[in-house]
Amino acid sequence: MEKSITEYYNGYTHQLVNDYIKNNIRVDFALQAISFLVDEFKPAKILDLGCGIGWSAHEISRLFPESQVEGFDLSPELIKIGNDLFKSNNLQLQVKDLTISDNISSNKFELVSMIDVFEHIPAGSREHFAVSLKKNLGENFMIFFSCPTIKMQNHLKATNPKALQPVDEDIDESVLTDFANILNGNLVFYKELDIWREGDYLHAVISNKQEKLQIEYGNSKYEFESRGSKIKRILWSNQKIFLSGQNLTTKLQSKFYRLFNLH
Repeated sequence: MEKSITEYYNGYTHQLVNDYIKNNIRVDFALQAISFLVDEFKPAKILDLGCGIGWSAHEISRLFPESQVEGFDLSPELIKIGNDLFKSNNLQLQVKDLTISDNISSNKFELVSMIDVFEHIPAGSREHFAVSLKKNLGENFMIFFSCPTIKMQNHLKATNPKALQPVDEDIDESVLTDFANILNGNLVFYKELDIWREGDYLHAVISNKQEKLQIEYGNSKYEFESRGSKIKRILWSNQKIFLSGQNLTTKLQSKFYRLFNLH
């Protein structure tokens, strides 16, 4: 019997915590772009959609305490871990699935981020998703996307198909332009990046207000949470999360095992 989508992501805990501890570079690139947008446009309310354990939402809330940040994910297990790891007055993580049209927030968001999320929404559900998303958008909005390119998807299909998730759609500029039209917005930024391989990821922004914009990378004035701080956060949380392959010192690894009764 196949797992449901929720069950699949409930089992994604180790992958996402490993990404957090190891500082997955694709998330780092996305956070650079989001930080630039927040700094430039000062949105009061930000939604991190498909937030997983809440790493990116946490970083945004930490760097921009004047903004109210919410994170939505369909996995109760991931949100449970996120709420245990990240506690802040301007951060709220909730179990919500915006592919369900009546499951909306009371807030209207001026910036929405989707880091490795849009490609996991079935192509046939995009219009339905757009209707639900639109109910959560402020009068003026921006939506940031980080997705693997078709080139990267084809590479995975050929070399490592097990790395693909149950839904992994091809996303390109034309797909995002069509989605922008449904939202009565415009695709104001589109750029293909070299994260691990040439042209493997894309960043894009849809807005109903801004004209074409440029995002600056590589000279961010923001310092993201250090690896040491992340490990301490994990160690002192209430979650019994086992992180494999972290190359922790023997002393720290022993402490980790002792705290969580791991063998």
